[in-house]
Amino acid sequence: KFFSCADTENKIPDAKNRWIGYVSGHDSPAIWLVSAPSLLGPWKYEHAVVSVPGGGGRTIDNRFLGHVASPDVKIVNGRVKLFYHGVDADDQRHQPTVVAESTDGGNTFGPSFLCLPTDLNNYAVPWRTSTSYARITLHNGIYHAVYQGTTGQYPKLADGYSYTNFPLGYAISSDGLTFNQQEPLVGVKNGDSGIMGGTLYFLNGSCVLVASARYRSGDTQKQEVVWYAGPTPYELRRIGTLPIGRREICAMPEFHVENGKLYMVGGAFTASNEPVISAFELKV
Repeated sequence: KFFSCADTENKIPDAKNRWIGYVSGHDSPAIWLVSAPSLLGPWKYEHAVVSVPGGGGRTIDNRFLGHVASPDVKIVNGRVKLFYHGVDADDQRHQPTVVAESTDGGNTFGPSFLCLPTDLNNYAVPWRTSTSYARITLHNGIYHAVYQGTTGQYPKLADGYSYTNFPLGYAISSDGLTFNQQEPLVGVKNGDSGIMGGTLYFLNGSCVLVASARYRSGDTQKQEVVWYAGPTPYELRRIGTLPIGRREICAMPEFHVENGKLYMVGGAFTASNEPVISAFELKV
């Protein structure tokens, strides 16, 4: 369901292939490495790189129990940075995001660093129980983290939205390790599940946010890809949606360029509920 990839050419000489990626389910015991000669595949499963104890792969530390999920990969200065979240092993009541680093993206990941901690005893912040499903963007030397927060007690906004459940959290960092929390980017209507994860892009002096939103329509929970745009992260306006459900629509999508073409890629499911890595070209 969750997928993130990076082009290793001229960056990681010992990588398994030109493209490396990481996949997980929603409640996965591990995060798996996949590789491909092209963004369009064929993608091949390699092995688990991060696992909870007993999860079938390397346990790089004992920070998490139950599951690890939502990998997000970045290559910076010849090192692979893998961001992901899990269920905290101490009390299993919150889900923070960590980062682990590797020289080749395979079996060399070291112990994780708690880069987006939660604050379980602080009921006034939207990162109290979750900084999960984080997507990281590196722009002009600054790391921008967007994640699904929970359980803040922010006041309702004039348009009927609030930050009381599942807001889209936002934090920034100069080193990709220690993040400073900012005000949430997007609130949700009361009763909705909110935004699972989003990626912030900086394009020609503007910002574009692409996220997976979950909401209720009567007794049915729906999910869609939501697009926002604006001059700054705090001036975003919803500009469009795509329903998730068809194979070619991805949860928590990423955008990559290969051979001069722009693609939207991500984890998806077939009509028979088989997981796939999906990519399709965007015309701009």
